[in-house]
Amino acid sequence: MTRLENLFYDIKDLLYVVQRNFENLPETYVVGEHDDLDLFCADENKLPILAILSKYPEIKADVRSAKDKYYPEHIGQMMLEDRDRIGIFIFVPNKRGHFFSLFYHNAVHKKGNPYGEKLKQLFLENFPPVKCVDEGVGYYIDDTD
Repeated sequence: MTRLENLFYDIKDLLYVVQRNFENLPETYVVGEHDDLDLFCADENKLPILAILSKYPEIKADVRSAKDKYYPEHIGQMMLEDRDRIGIFIFVPNKRGHFFSLFYHNAVHKKGNPYGEKLKQLFLENFPPVKCVDEGVGYYIDDTD
């Protein structure tokens, strides 16, 4: 196992999710210019995760929990209560939790809409488009918008 896989093995029994940019896990957490691992966890698991991370100084990571008020409480709960899994030990938000947490992060913590395309993709995955029966209503779903 790689060091990154070892980290995820070590935290597998704790309540956490990788918040975003998890497309290349478990090989790497680097996605484009994003070069750290963003974890969100239950309040009681923050200190244990930080202690485990100290054994992996080469892995850049941010760890947030509800007490940090990084998200409104209901978004954090949504992410932790209904998680998906990548492989055996990596937990990520389900599509709905990923959409709402990324939308909030993009709208509140970021400038310039860096996650615009990803948000559009997640929105359409969560809410698949339907073609209105009224022919006067446009339908413009494609990759060029």
